[in-house]
Amino acid sequence: IIQFTFKSTAISSGGPSVAKDKILNIRIDPDLKKQAKKLAQDEGRSLSNWVTWLINRELKRNGKKSGKND
Repeated sequence: IIQFTFKSTAISSGGPSVAKDKILNIRIDPDLKKQAKKLAQDEGRSLSNWVTWLINRELKRNGKKSGKND
């Protein structure tokens, strides 16, 4: 199991925005995890940051609002 932490911004009425962490757990084949970790490291990212970047990229590509962890 891989555990990822994502930051999202919650807008409060009248106050500043507060970043909140969200945790996503996924099951993944150990070899696939090893390959993904290598790709992330090659780009100077942690695996968690790389997956967040991929999700944001796909959201943007599909015209959806994404987070700020580009």
